[in-house]
Amino acid sequence: TDGRRLVTLVTPDIGAGPVNIVVRDLPSPQDLPDASDASDTSGHPLFPTLAVSPYSVVFANRRFLLSEAQSYGSLLHIEKETSRTVFRRNLKIVEEFISDESHPKSLAFLLDPARERNFRTAFDRAFVARIKDGAARMFSAAGIRALAGCGYGLTPSGDDFIAGMLIGLNVLQALGDRNRRPLARRLFAAAEGANHLSNSCLRLARDGRVTERMQALISALSVRDSSGLVRMTRSVMAAGETS
Repeated sequence: TDGRRLVTLVTPDIGAGPVNIVVRDLPSPQDLPDASDASDTSGHPLFPTLAVSPYSVVFANRRFLLSEAQSYGSLLHIEKETSRTVFRRNLKIVEEFISDESHPKSLAFLLDPARERNFRTAFDRAFVARIKDGAARMFSAAGIRALAGCGYGLTPSGDDFIAGMLIGLNVLQALGDRNRRPLARRLFAAAEGANHLSNSCLRLARDGRVTERMQALISALSVRDSSGLVRMTRSVMAAGETS
């Protein structure tokens, strides 16, 4: 991070993404400095330096070569002839799969209210109430502020939900809907907070920049043959435990 934006080094099983640099044979954790034992003069932990140039990445004193042929185009795209009817039908298949297969503490209770039984503590019930309130007003700044930062996980569930909304607005626009960019910008402005990881995900979603897995799912939603849809949905769901 440079304090605002992020770049991520990942292994091939994670796959390509807007800010992912995919490299094989990353240094193992035991080969990296122990951040608990080392710090700079300001007291901040020291981590291996990452240097990125057009042709290489240097991390933990190891150089990984890059080439233009290896670059991933992350801008969301849908074939122009995609039928809204087909897309809506396929989306229903995804909805049913998510309702049946997602993590018990995911936000799938917004699709299947019976899943609220998985949230039993006072904290859990307050969480569900806040998410439902925000989701009911999700195209307003007040609704977004209710969702932002709310929930479990490395990126809170509410932030994941907002990122999904922003991707959805880009999908609608790609399907020939009216200009959704001004709304996406307003929702992002209401959601942006102190979590650099969430902010990065939200900014990319606002701009229609998606991971390889998400693009594969959107492409699968666009075609009449739905045989690969469940597999693509499962792949996206595997990217985060409760997301």
